[in-house]
Amino acid sequence: MDIRIRQLRKTFHTPEGDVAALRDVTLTIPAGRVTTLLGPSGCGKTTLLRCIAGLESPDAGEIAFGEQVVWSKGDGGAPKSVPPHRRGVAMVFQTYAIWPHMTVFQNVAYPLEARGLPRSEVARRVREALEFVQLSGFERRPATALSGGQQQRVALARALVSQPRIILFDEPLSNLDAKLREETRRDLRKLLTQLGITALYVTHDRLEALALSDLVVVMKDGAIVEMGTPQEIYFRPRSRFVVEFLGGSNFVEGTVIGRDGDLVRVETPLGSLLCEGASAAPGSRVTVYIRTEAIRLAAPGDEGLPNVVRGRLQSLIFLGEYYDAEIAVQETRLAMRLGSTAPPPQEGQQVAVVIEPAGCRILE
Repeated sequence: MDIRIRQLRKTFHTPEGDVAALRDVTLTIPAGRVTTLLGPSGCGKTTLLRCIAGLESPDAGEIAFGEQVVWSKGDGGAPKSVPPHRRGVAMVFQTYAIWPHMTVFQNVAYPLEARGLPRSEVARRVREALEFVQLSGFERRPATALSGGQQQRVALARALVSQPRIILFDEPLSNLDAKLREETRRDLRKLLTQLGITALYVTHDRLEALALSDLVVVMKDGAIVEMGTPQEIYFRPRSRFVVEFLGGSNFVEGTVIGRDGDLVRVETPLGSLLCEGASAAPGSRVTVYIRTEAIRLAAPGDEGLPNVVRGRLQSLIFLGEYYDAEIAVQETRLAMRLGSTAPPPQEGQQVAVVIEPAGCRILE
């Protein structure tokens, strides 16, 4: 079941003034896929999620689940709203909301018991939900005896046990340590793919968005900036904000010289670069962004390749899997990553690097 949002507006009135949390947001969240709302704190992504769940009332617009309108209000009119408990939506919170005085079984069974389902039906559905999230055998375990990742899976099982049409996630992995967050992210992607349910996931973590999503929606200041597949958002963003938010890029200004086959030649402070991008007239001023992973140290025989840049290794920071390096090319600084399996150059040493044209793009 898809979620269709049309011209949704929400303003919060605070002592410091009005804050427009949602500015005429129009969006279709595809059925049976994982969609992520990605953006910095305060961009409106959690407000949008809460409006969909029925926990927040918008000022105007429309929200529909498939053909069913669950919230609608025109300017000056009275709202038409379906109560949260009748929307068929489950929600997994940042804090898990696990009751510490209950066992795993009791936590998962609570939504079904509150609806008065027969004990046999409750037991069957709880057993299936726990098996799905790989917590079979934990039924009698106190909630406080679980790890953070296990508590997150209990929260997911409790959301799934009601067989919702839609499941919403509000930054559910933010309280986990880095290793556990990576493992849980992988498990969650696998579970959601198997489930085939419409899922909407809120995060400010770009890695979560790229790893979990079929569709990424980037928000800023209460509006949608861009949307696309993880590959489209990462490799072909259309705005500088998205490139900067995803990180791992260098920006240089330049002037278009002309075309060289399918590539555009741009004169920059780094020298003449062949870049991917839309057609631009010779003489046009453009901004080029260069992904750090598209830069490597030049090897013997690379002198004839395009985009060979020479400079001085300004800084080198060891980060385990790689070195975070910065190269000074006259007044320009070029950030890159060096693999840590081979000895790196020394700081202050003159080096040559190759920039792959596929990772050097004109910002449209």
